[in-house]
Amino acid sequence: MNVGVILVVTGGGYAFSEIRQVTGLETATLDLGEPETRPYVVVDRNNNQLLVRDGSEVLIQATVSTGSGDILRETSGQKRSWTFDTPAGHHRVLSKRRDPVWTRPDWAFIEAGLPVPADPDERRVPDALGAYALDLGDGYMIHGAVYERLLGRSTTHGCVRAGRDDLEEIFKAVPAGASVYVFPESKPIGEGNPYTVAVDLGLRTVTLYHGAAELRSFRAEEIERGDLRLPVMRGALLDATTPRSWEIARVSPARVRARREVLQPEVEQTPDPAGAVAYVPPTPDAAMPPPPAFKLASEDGLAIIVQPTGREGVDDGVGAYLGSWVTRLLPDRGERARLRLRMSSREAGELYRALPPTARVVVTRTIPDATPDRVAAAAG
Repeated sequence: MNVGVILVVTGGGYAFSEIRQVTGLETATLDLGEPETRPYVVVDRNNNQLLVRDGSEVLIQATVSTGSGDILRETSGQKRSWTFDTPAGHHRVLSKRRDPVWTRPDWAFIEAGLPVPADPDERRVPDALGAYALDLGDGYMIHGAVYERLLGRSTTHGCVRAGRDDLEEIFKAVPAGASVYVFPESKPIGEGNPYTVAVDLGLRTVTLYHGAAELRSFRAEEIERGDLRLPVMRGALLDATTPRSWEIARVSPARVRARREVLQPEVEQTPDPAGAVAYVPPTPDAAMPPPPAFKLASEDGLAIIVQPTGREGVDDGVGAYLGSWVTRLLPDRGERARLRLRMSSREAGELYRALPPTARVVVTRTIPDATPDRVAAAAG
């Protein structure tokens, strides 16, 4: 006699359930290396936000402008090109200057359609950088903004521009020699990736680190755990009360910011003073809109789905439907566990733009009533 077995699966690949609080859980400090011992600067270049931090404490938060990403091409002469990005990574404040004078590089004349002068004195421009400047090296600075109405947009040639009042506070709070962390990276990082994404199930936070330096933290309104519906496929990766770390994760879909190509104008005798603001770039939300849902997928079994709760806190419409549909997809190859994070639209959008393309992922569970100064976790 032949016996046939028919297995019917309905409702998608995952069943989600609330993560319950655990009391009496032993936690250990996540070892990310030596923490910063003095105030440092964090520049989120995709969201155009600057923070001055002292460990987990935010001393100053300011809206700034960072590199436009434009490419300027010289159409005559040496036919050079420049890409105007604020360079990502770990920098230091090499010096601090009051009433700085800008020495215009070649590209400033070429962009304005002016001949490059041979006399160095013709390059010096006072009052162009504001009252203060923090020098990061290679021509990059944190300085003032001539057009403060453009703060929050990506408009610069690579420097970080801050408003007058914020710049004064930054100048006072940040010592020479302090670290400056600019993120996210624009492409995947290989060996020695310094980025960690720590998801705390107890505090409902997602925190980004560069080494031991805390960059930004985002809060989820709700975190749920997803179990595969097929019992034979269920993993135990999120069953234990002891947190653990996962291998490198990637963000999908990857963020892409369009670049403009600017060609050298015809050489004139006088620059157009309005040329610098003739093009007003879009806001971060318009330039890099987050998808209805996005995923951090690790290489060894964990996927984290982030869903915005909807505009103005209302979870409806096509975007919400698509986001819900994404979470019900069958697992990727090798995927054994999922977390679903629901955030406000603003938090989800800023997290999406702030995430590096690849990072180590750590899932932790801190007891809210006894929150340590550092992220509590135990590496698996």
